[in-house]
Amino acid sequence: MREYLEKKIQGASVPKNTFEQYSSEVWEDNFSSLKFLCFIGMVVSYILVFLCLPFIRILEMISFYLSIAILFTIVYILLLTVFTMHKKLLLPIYYIFLILLFLIGIITGTYGGPTTNATTILIFMLIFPLCIIDRPWRLNCLLGVVTAVFCVADIYVKSGEILSLDIANTVVVCFLSMFFASMNVRRKLHGFELRRREREAASKKDAFINAIPTGIAIYEIRQTEVKQVFMNDSYFGLMGDSRESRMRRSKGDFMNNIYPEDQEKVKESVRHILEGASQTAVTCRAIKGDGSLLWVRFTASVAERCEDFILVYTAYVSMEEEVQSKNALEQSQTLLESAIQSADMTVFEYDCIRRRIIQRESSIEKHGLKTIIEDVPESLIVSGYCHKDSADSYRDMFERLHQTGTTVQGEFYVKQKNSLGYWWEHVILTPIFDEKGNMIKAVGTSMDVTERKEKEKRYYQQIGIMSSSAENNLITKIQYNLTRREIVYASAMRDDAILIQENEGFETVLDKLVPVVVGDKSRKRVLEALDRDRLLRNFAAGAVEEEIEYKRRVPGAAITFAKMRCLMSADPQTNDIMLFIYCYDNTERMIEEKIVEQLGSSEYDVIGIIDVATGDYVVKNMKEIHRKDIPPAGNDFYGMCERVIRHTVVPENQKEMLENIHLENIIYQLADNESYAFPYSVLGREKKILRKKLQFRYLDQSKSSILYTCSDITDIYQQEQEQLQKIQRALVEAKQATQAKTDFLSRMSHDIRTPLNAILGSASLAQDETDDSEAVRNYLETIESSGRFLLGLINDILDISKIESGKIELRPEVCRVSDFAHSVEMAIRPLMEKKHIEFIFKMNCGFHTIFVDKLRHQQIFFNLLSNAAKYTPEGGRVEYTTEAIPAPEGMVGVRNTVRDNG
Repeated sequence: MREYLEKKIQGASVPKNTFEQYSSEVWEDNFSSLKFLCFIGMVVSYILVFLCLPFIRILEMISFYLSIAILFTIVYILLLTVFTMHKKLLLPIYYIFLILLFLIGIITGTYGGPTTNATTILIFMLIFPLCIIDRPWRLNCLLGVVTAVFCVADIYVKSGEILSLDIANTVVVCFLSMFFASMNVRRKLHGFELRRREREAASKKDAFINAIPTGIAIYEIRQTEVKQVFMNDSYFGLMGDSRESRMRRSKGDFMNNIYPEDQEKVKESVRHILEGASQTAVTCRAIKGDGSLLWVRFTASVAERCEDFILVYTAYVSMEEEVQSKNALEQSQTLLESAIQSADMTVFEYDCIRRRIIQRESSIEKHGLKTIIEDVPESLIVSGYCHKDSADSYRDMFERLHQTGTTVQGEFYVKQKNSLGYWWEHVILTPIFDEKGNMIKAVGTSMDVTERKEKEKRYYQQIGIMSSSAENNLITKIQYNLTRREIVYASAMRDDAILIQENEGFETVLDKLVPVVVGDKSRKRVLEALDRDRLLRNFAAGAVEEEIEYKRRVPGAAITFAKMRCLMSADPQTNDIMLFIYCYDNTERMIEEKIVEQLGSSEYDVIGIIDVATGDYVVKNMKEIHRKDIPPAGNDFYGMCERVIRHTVVPENQKEMLENIHLENIIYQLADNESYAFPYSVLGREKKILRKKLQFRYLDQSKSSILYTCSDITDIYQQEQEQLQKIQRALVEAKQATQAKTDFLSRMSHDIRTPLNAILGSASLAQDETDDSEAVRNYLETIESSGRFLLGLINDILDISKIESGKIELRPEVCRVSDFAHSVEMAIRPLMEKKHIEFIFKMNCGFHTIFVDKLRHQQIFFNLLSNAAKYTPEGGRVEYTTEAIPAPEGMVGVRNTVRDNG
C-alpha cells in the first residue's frame, strides 16, 4: 500500500489493478510465515521420533484423540477465516492457525500411527496449494508430491509393522523435510531482508515527504464529491490539527474543511478538473483545528483519470502573510492617497532619459500645465512657471538628481493656475532604477508650502521687530521660548517699565508683571492670556495673536491704560514655539478712540478719566487748549482743577466751581443721575469771555472710573442770551399789545352796543306792529342786518376773548419721563441748591412715557416748584413725587405731588 502511494506521489505509472494486488500481499505474506512454521514443526517432530520410540505404543491412543480434536479445530479455523478475511480479526486468526499447525506437525511426526499419518496427509494437502503460490512453484510442487508419497508409504509400512522401513522412511522424510525447510528458510530470510530494506526506504520516504514544509494531500474526485485519501504531516501542522481529529471533523468530505463563503469558488475549481483541466489553483480560507480561519492557496494536479473517479494530488501553501500584506498594502495605499489629498500634495513622474514630466490628473488640476512637459527644467523656467528668483535652484535640483542618483528636494516660487500669482512649492524627486542599476525615472511629489513660508517670514519679521521696535508708547517687550520655558530677550523701553532679566524664569516675570495690573478681573485675564498650556493649545488651533487691554499702575505713578499684545510663531530651525509680548501705553488711544466713540462726539476741549478709589486722573487736551495748565496725568484731581480754575475761570464763578468739582460731590451727584454737569465762564484769548460746561459720568458699569468732559458752549450761551433778549422784547411788545387790546375792546364795546340797540329797538317795534305785516317785515330785516354785523365784530375779537376767558386749546403728545425729569432737574435743582434746600425728586410712576401737552405741563410744575423754592426758607425741604393711578379705558393716570415746609 505504501509503495503504491509513494509511486503515485512521485508520479510513477502503476497498473490499473495495482491497488487490489498490493492489498492481497498482506494475505500472502502471512501464509508464507504459516508454511515456514509448518516445516519447522515437521523437522522437530522427526527428530523427536528417535528420542521417543519406546513410548510410541503408550501414547498412540492419546495422540489419536488429540488428532481428532486438532482436526476439528483446523476445520473451524478455516471456516472462520473464510468469513472474516476482511475483518480486523484476520491477522490474529492467522497467527493462531500458525501455532496450531506447528503443534500438529510435532505431534503427528512423533506419535503418529496410521490415523495420525492420515491426518498428516490432510495437513500437507492443505499446505500444498500454498506451496504452489510461492516461487519457484515447480520445485514446491515436486517437493509436495514427494512428501505425499513418503507419507503414504509411511502409513503402509507402519500397517505392516516393519520397523526398519519405518526408520528409513522417517530418515528420508526427515532429510527431505529438512531440505525443503532449508530452502524455505533461506528464501524466507531473504524475504525478511528485502522487507526490512523496504521498510527502511519507506521510512526515509515518509520522513522526506513529512519534512516538506508544504502540505501534501491526495484526493479522489467522484462526480462532485471530493474524498480525502492521504495527507502528510505538514498538512496537519499547517491546519493546526491532528490526523484523527481532522479525519473525524471532515467526515471524509474535503468541503467540510473550507470556509462556507469560499466553498463556491473551490467547487468551481473542482468543476474545471471534471471538465478536463489538468491543473487548477485557488486561494481560500480553510478552517483550522481551533476553529479559526487560515488563508491558503492549493494547487491541484490530475495524477490519474479512471472511469469512475479522478485521482489528484494537491500542494497547500499558507497565504496568511501574503493576504495580510496585501490588506496592509491596500490600507497603506488608501492612507497614502488620503494623506496626499489632505496634505494638498500632487504626484508626477519625471523621465530621466527624455527629460520630461508626465503629470497625473491631480497635478494637472492644480498647476494647469500639459500632461507631458518636454525639456525639463528649461521649458518651465522659460515659460515663467518657475519664478526667476527660483530658477537657479530649480535647475540645480534636476542636475543633482542626474549626477548623484539620490533623492533631491527643494522649495521654489512657482506660478499658480491661470496665472493668478505665485506660491511656494516643496518638490521631492525620488529616483527609480532598472535591474542593471541605471536610473530610468523619478517619482516626484509637490506640496504647497506657502503658508509655512509665510509663517517663516512672519517669524523673522517678529525677530526684527523685537530687536528694533522703539515706539513712543512701548513700555516693555519680551521674547519667550514656550517650548523650552526660557526668556530669550527682554527690554524695558520706559522708566516706569518693569525690569526683566533674560535669565529669569517666566514665573518670575509674571510675578513682576501681574501686580501692576489694576483690578482682580484684569489680573485674572492677564494670567489666563499668559498661561503656557493655553497658549500651546491656541497655537495648535491656529490662534497665534491676542490683545488684552487693562489698567496699569506703577508705584509712584498715576493709573494709565495699557495694552498687551501677544504673538506666537514657530522657529523654522528648531520648531520651538516663540511668544512675543509687547506692552504699550494705551491711554492716549483709549481716550481718543474708545471714549470718544462712547460719547458719540469729538467736540470737547478736554476729556479725562478719574480713578474713584485714588483720585488719580488721566487727561487728554483735545483742542490744544490750556496745554500748559493741564498736566496729562497725576494723582490729585482736585489740586489740578484748582490750579486751572484760579488761572482761567472768571472770579464770580470760581467759588461755586471749586465746590462742584470735589470728588465727593461728583460721586454724590452721580448716585441718582447718569450725568452731572454745570456751566462756568473762563477768560479766553484777547480777554474774551467764553462759556464752558463741565460734565461727569461713570465710564462703565463697574463705576470704578469717572469720565469727565469739558465742552465749549459759548455759541449756545450767546444764542440763549439772544433768545432771552428776544423774549424780553416780545414781552414789551405783548404789554403794548395788551394795552392796544384794551383800547380796542373799549372801542369795540361801543361798536357792539350800536347794532345791539338797533336789534333790541327793532324787536320792540315789531311787537307793537302786530297788525301791519309789512312793518314787521322791515323790522325783522333790520334785526338780521344788525345781527350779521355783530357776528363779524365778534369773529374779529374771538381769539382775544379766548385768552381772557382761559379757554386755551391743548396739544397733547407722547413725552419721555426722563426728558421731563431732566428738564426739572436742570431748571429747579440749581434754585434749591442756591438756598441749600433739600430737594427730593422721585419718579415712581413705573413707566417711561406720558401723554401731555409738554409745554403746558412743564409750565405748571415749573411755576409750582419755583414758587416752592421762592417761599421755602433757606435749609428747608421740598419734595416732588409721582405715582401711577388707575384710569378708564385701559389708560394709566399719574398723580403729581409737590410738598414743602415753606
